Amino acid sequence: TVHALEPLLYAFRPEQILMITEPSVCMGALWIPYRRDTAVMKDVLQFTMDDTTRRKVSIVFCHADVRGAYMNDGMRCREGLEITSFPADLPIYSGHFHKPHTMIFKHKTGAMFKANEHAKEKNVASKGEFLSTTLRYVGSPYQTSLSEAGQEKYLYCMKVDGSDGIAAAKWVEEERWCIDIGKKYIKATSLTDP
Repeated sequence: TVHALEPLLYAFRPEQILMITEPSVCMGALWIPYRRDTAVMKDVLQFTMDDTTRRKVSIVFCHADVRGAYMNDGMRCREGLEITSFPADLPIYSGHFHKPHTMIFKHKTGAMFKANEHAKEKNVASKGEFLSTTLRYVGSPYQTSLSEAGQEKYLYCMKVDGSDGIAAAKWVEEERWCIDIGKKYIKATSLTDP
């Protein structure tokens, strides 16, 4: 599979980079590169429901279309996976859409809503009330088009604690920094705007 990161293979020596081109479990995480076929994505995610695999995975990193996700400030995705296709008790970080935002599906109530982009949501059941699926779109690191004008962009610092050989390595979002790099797009509000 050829994708946009392939030039990195030529920019680094083989021991300096790990290019994941197929769904893989590595370092306690399930890594899922982009797949157009939602049935293939569902099969891979179903694989994480297996008890043996579940003990090896503490987080999912993917590149996915999810229905209801913000493609930009004014448009939501109408195709792709349902958020319910993802595991209920693992944090999920996805690329694909450039607007940073978080989707949460609470399994008891069936209510989906957009969380505050700045909140660090915990993905655990509270006193047996419900589980939630939390999917965070990390967004692009800088504005790539006018549709991203005014959006804050972030850099995520993830910490991973090693595996004991039985349980998965534990991944935690340690910090999130607002970053301000690259060119900026500005939407004019009138003909007299500079």
